Amino acid sequence: MNIKNIQYRVFLFVACFIWGANISQGNTNVLLDYVVASVNGGVVLKSDVERRINEVHKKFEKNNRIFEITPELENQILEKLISETIQHQIGKRLGIEIDDGLINETLARLAKTQGMTIRSLKNTIEESGDKFIRYRRAIQRELLISAVQEREVLKKVKITEFEVERFLQTTGGQVVTAPDLLLSQIVVKLPNKPSPAKIKNAELRAYAIKKAILDGSSFEEMAIRYSDAPESRRGGDLGWRNLYELNPKFMQELKNLPKESLSNPIRSPGGFHIVWVRDRRESLKEEVKEFYIRHILFKPNAIRSFSETRKIAQIILEKLLTGADFENLAIQHSEHSLSASKGGSIGWIRENQLSQSFNVDTKNLRQGIVNNLIESQFGLHILEVDDIKKVDISQEKIKQKAFKILKDRKYAENLESWLREIRSTAYVEFPEFKRINN
Repeated sequence: MNIKNIQYRVFLFVACFIWGANISQGNTNVLLDYVVASVNGGVVLKSDVERRINEVHKKFEKNNRIFEITPELENQILEKLISETIQHQIGKRLGIEIDDGLINETLARLAKTQGMTIRSLKNTIEESGDKFIRYRRAIQRELLISAVQEREVLKKVKITEFEVERFLQTTGGQVVTAPDLLLSQIVVKLPNKPSPAKIKNAELRAYAIKKAILDGSSFEEMAIRYSDAPESRRGGDLGWRNLYELNPKFMQELKNLPKESLSNPIRSPGGFHIVWVRDRRESLKEEVKEFYIRHILFKPNAIRSFSETRKIAQIILEKLLTGADFENLAIQHSEHSLSASKGGSIGWIRENQLSQSFNVDTKNLRQGIVNNLIESQFGLHILEVDDIKKVDISQEKIKQKAFKILKDRKYAENLESWLREIRSTAYVEFPEFKRINN
């Protein structure tokens, strides 16, 4: 399970949730609860739909915006809840468990992004009228759904070395220079086989939304209110995307747009897309330092304590600092058999690997013997830096980038088809709730 990816998606989910609250206890207009959808034997309640609507309402209210509950919004939220319920059921059936440790870790990271502690986050939620235990359950549910997606969809994504090489041969030079764009979108969807009139109406609606944003309306709020895309609930956020990861039509429209700018509505088979380029970062050549390292390892054991080991290592270090031959002393004293036979050599090692393996600050590292003992999980080390060089890792980064682009593209495609598949095979009834057909 890729915890970082899962937590990232959860953070996007709770960004909308954090300012949401239950309908206050003092509200006497709350309707009696009832089932609006039966999903494979499970249920979606009217209160679930109202709670989601209320979350959106609170966000608008916080920014002094007018909020209108429409049948289309209710239907969109209901469909999202149905999809989430199906995925939650799959997770339970697969035996996927989200333990308290992962929930607490997610809460801690979320609180940090808000400049809070977990306690102050809890207080903020409860002061807004919500219950912290429900907030925890929502995070647990979203973590479970994300884990299900990782397990069921990611396993279908296979990227071969040949695919990476072929991708680089066709767009390699472009990928090197292509910027990454931080994008959000609003989608005005079209039905299957739309009439010219429906196409024109959707286009006019898209231009009207763009005009409202240019006139001062919040993009995020307009996305929550009007967008028909899956990411609408998080304000249309698509995250960072490489320019050449995008559909060619989108690539042409966005390649010259500066940050903090809106595209004109872009037509796709599914509808019209208003894309906000929130930021850009250009691809640059990347170099890293490599160090040619020798070491002598001293390991404490049942017979020799740590302090005794340190005394012995210190004596050898002093000999080296006064001119003794490193290779000879490594062969005689090092307790790392593989490198000892080579005079202590472990070869070229990159700065990030060196800092992780030996807990060394590489910024001030110079050629020669490091004049203090280095402690690691393996014992005590004497280090010698024989040489330092800079290495261009641009090609490695290009390959990694190409791999990620292909993986993200395949994942998105598989996720959409998988969500449609599980929805089409689920047994869903609407005993009380009248669906709105667009």
